[in-house]
Amino acid sequence: MYLIEEGKAYFIKGDKAYKVSFDLNKNMKIDEEDCIDVKNQPKYTYDVMYRKLNIEYMVEKQKAEKSDNAIINSLKSENEKLKLEIKELQEALNKKPIEEQKSKVSIEETKKLNAKERK
Repeated sequence: MYLIEEGKAYFIKGDKAYKVSFDLNKNMKIDEEDCIDVKNQPKYTYDVMYRKLNIEYMVEKQKAEKSDNAIINSLKSENEKLKLEIKELQEALNKKPIEEQKSKVSIEETKKLNAKERK
C-alpha cells in the first residue's frame, strides 16, 4: 500500500512509509533513508497512487524537456559555428589590401555615376 503526503508518494512497510520516486523509464525507486511514520493516513493501492500523482504525465513532461534541451543545445552549437565562420570571414575581409578595397569602391561609384548620367 501507498500513502501520499505533500504531493509525494510513500511505500508503506510496517509502521513506516518510505519515499518513492520514478525515473524516466517509469521504474519505481524506494528511498530507504527518507521515511515517515504511518498515522491514520489514507492508504492507496499502486494504481490509485499513480493516478492521483499523475506520474505518467510527469514522466512524459520530463522526457519532453530532456529532448527539448538536446535540440536547444544542438542549435546553440550550430549558432556558435556560424559565429566563428562570420568572424573568420570578417578577418579575411579586413586583411585585404586597402587599395584593393578602394578600387572596388571606386568602380562601384563609377558605375552609379554612369547610370545617373545616362538618365
